[in-house]
Amino acid sequence: MPTSPQPESTVPAGAFGATVERIDVDHILHVVRKWSLLIIGGVLAAVLLALVISRANLPPYEAKSTLFLDQPIPASGGSEGRAVTVKIFSLGRTYAELAKSDQVMVEVQRRLRTNVGLNTLRSRIRVEPVADTQLLNVVGIDRSRTVAERLATSVNEAFRQEVERYQLAADVPPVQRLLITTIRSPDAVRPPTNEGRTIALTAVLALIIMIGVAFLLEYIQTDPEATAEPQTG
Repeated sequence: MPTSPQPESTVPAGAFGATVERIDVDHILHVVRKWSLLIIGGVLAAVLLALVISRANLPPYEAKSTLFLDQPIPASGGSEGRAVTVKIFSLGRTYAELAKSDQVMVEVQRRLRTNVGLNTLRSRIRVEPVADTQLLNVVGIDRSRTVAERLATSVNEAFRQEVERYQLAADVPPVQRLLITTIRSPDAVRPPTNEGRTIALTAVLALIIMIGVAFLLEYIQTDPEATAEPQTG
C-alpha cells in the first residue's frame, strides 16, 4: 500500500535552550562615559574616606629592645657554669614579671615624669623571655615613636636597678650576681598593616556601586514611565 507522506516536524526556535540576548556594549560604554564624572568622584570620595579612617586607626609604635642576662660564673665554664645558665633559662618568666612589677613601674613613672597610673603604664609594656636563651625582650608601646623608645629604655634601666637592689639586700656575692646588658637598643616601628589591600578593595567596590548608580540614573532619565507624573482622578 502506498504510504502517505509524513508531515515534516518543525522545532520552534529556542526549544533547546533559552535565547541569549546580545549585550549592548556600546550602550554600556555610553552610560559609563556619560556619568564618568559621577563615577570617578564617587570612587575618589570612597578611597579618600577609607584612607582617612585607616590613618586614624594606625597601630601604635613598638620599640623593641633586648637584654642579655648573665652571671660571672658561666664564663669560667664547667658544670657549675652550665647549671647557672639553666637556672637563668628557667627563671626567664620570673624576670619578665619582675620587669613589670609595681616597683619597676614606679621608677619608670619617675624617669618619664608622668602621672599615668601603674596599670595603664604596664599595659603599654610587653616583656617576653626568648625561649631557651638568656635573652629578654622589652617592648614599649605608644602612639609617639619617641615616647615608645623612652618607655622601653626606662623599663630596662629601672629593671636593672631593681635587680641590683634585690641582690644587695640579699647580700648576694658579686660573683653570683645577675648581670643585665642591653644588646639591642629600642628602635620604634609600626607593625605591618593591610592598608594597601584595604584601599584597593574599597576602590573596586566603589567602582561597582557607582556604575550601578549610573545605570539607575540613566534608566530614570530615559524611561518614560519612570519620569511620568502620577495622574490624579
